[in-house]
Formats: sequence, C-alpha cells, structure tokens
Amino acid sequence: MPVKDGARWLPAALRSLARQSRPADEIVVVDDASADATYAVLSSWARRLPLKVVRGEGRGIARALNRGLAECGGELIARMDADDVSHPHRLAAQEQLLSARPDVGVCGTEVLSFPASRVTERRVAYDAWLSALRTPEEHARDIYVEAPICHPTACFRAEVLRAAGGYHDVPWPEDYDLWLRLHGRGVRMAKPTGVLHFWREGETRLSRRSGCYSLHAIRACRLHHLVQHFALRARGVVMVGAGLEGKAAARVLIGHGVTVYGHVDADPRKVGGRLMGEGGVRVWPVRELPRLMGEPTSPVAVVAIGTHGARPSVRAEMPALGLTEQVNAVVVA
Repeated sequence: MPVKDGARWLPAALRSLARQSRPADEIVVVDDASADATYAVLSSWARRLPLKVVRGEGRGIARALNRGLAECGGELIARMDADDVSHPHRLAAQEQLLSARPDVGVCGTEVLSFPASRVTERRVAYDAWLSALRTPEEHARDIYVEAPICHPTACFRAEVLRAAGGYHDVPWPEDYDLWLRLHGRGVRMAKPTGVLHFWREGETRLSRRSGCYSLHAIRACRLHHLVQHFALRARGVVMVGAGLEGKAAARVLIGHGVTVYGHVDADPRKVGGRLMGEGGVRVWPVRELPRLMGEPTSPVAVVAIGTHGARPSVRAEMPALGLTEQVNAVVVA
C-alpha cells in the first residue's frame, strides 16, 4: 500500500484489512514523504495489524510501489490503496482462486465505486465493464480496450510480478503498462465472482491529478504495447472505424512507423473521403475489408468503434469478415 498524505481515509482502509477472514501475513505500507498525519495514523495501528512501514522518498507512485515490493516476503502479493475499502472476504477469495487456478498469475476483483454522490455514469459503466471480465479469455480479449483489472484489487503471484520487472516509471498509467507487459509475457488474469473491493471516487485520486492518466496517455500506452505485441511495424494495420478514436489511434500508429493501409467504415458519409488531410488515409466501405486484409504483410485489423454499446455487435460481425481477435484483429475502443 503506497500512501501520500492519506491520513483522512487511511483508518477505513486499515480497518477493512483488520476485518479480513483470511488475515494478511504482513502489510507493507510505503509512506511516500507524506506531509500530513499519515505516519501517526500508521503508528496508532501498529499493535492491531502486522504493519511494516517503509519511508519513501516522494519520487512517484512507480518508485513507491517498487520500494514496497522489495519489502514483501510472501508468495502472493495483494495491492491496496489507502483510500479504498476491501470486503472482509477479499483476500480469502483471491487466495482460493489462485490456489485452484495455477494457470492464473494475477487475480483482481469486481468493484463498486463510492460514495454514490461522486460517481458519474461513466464511472458506473467502467465498473460494470471491469466486473464483467472474469475469465482469462475475457481479460485477454479486452486488454487493449482499457486496464482490465482495478489496480488496488490486484493479487499477484510474487514471481510473476518480479519476473516482469515490477513497475516501470512511464509517462502513462503504471498499472495499465504492467497489465500490458504481463499480457505480452503470456500471464493470465481472472477475477472471482462478487464485489470484493470498494473504490473511492474523488478529486484526491492520483488519476484525477496527473496527466499520466489522461485519455491521451492511456491511448499512448495501449498503442505502444500493441505495436510490439503484434509486430505492427512489419505487418501494418487496417483501421476499422473512422471516428475520432480511430483517427487518433491511426495518427499514433503512423508515428510509430506503422503502415495504415486504409480505414473501413459502415457510415456512407465517410466512405470515399480521406482522413488526416489531403493525401491521407482513404476510407473504404466494409466490403473492401477482405481486399485490404489481403496485403502480403498480413496486416492486423485495429477495431476502434467509439459509439457507446457498439462493441458487442461489432464483435458478432467479425467472424463473417474473416477477423479473429488476438490473431489478425484487436479491439481498442
């Protein structure tokens, strides 16, 4: 648990850990140069919990997480944020899943954001999407859409996390970067059924205060790893969807040296036009997709459909178009 100036909510987080049906063997807390009463709060809980408090240097979340990781001695390492609350059976359920599934390297949980007065419709939709991903196949399918595990719910096999080099100090979300690196290493992810973590929403969250968690940064992270995982510089891509997200993704891919053979869109108003200015990438009707995918480089179809709720219907049509996810197609929006 990394914490910086978290004295206000820290007692609730620690109380939830004290009530676990499967108590933690040790709780490593990195006090990352807090200027408030964080250390005093931790000291007051030292007799009730197996706390190991480490002083961080205030040099960012990735370094604080790695500092804490270095102090952990268990075979399973669970994450927790200082302003969240864990269900009493969270750790027991995650240990049970990892014990029953040796093929799974990371276990998350379903989440519920609170307090209700601060939770937006967008956050409700994100929570529902996160919670619906349970099997390793579902996590792998949506890994390039968004981070498929709420970071403070994660429980890792220690060797998996360390073999990946822990956390990297990157200009985008350190957790999404980790999920994508683990996915690239073939690590499987899963979640037990039921809400086991309560995710506090508010302006104090780091994701609300740092540009590393902006939509632009998330896109940059996603596509950086996509280029490497699918060898896109050699293969090239066909963009499916000529909306705002499709155009933004294409620009980033071109910046990575990836050839974009064309955009495909079902909207007749876009067909025949060119994106990104005169001489840019042409927009083709859906019937031209097999021809574009027939390039000798075996391009990947990058599906970026920004319309809310459209992803399931698009996925249902993909097999008829000769597209197989994680083989010659990937959904990114």
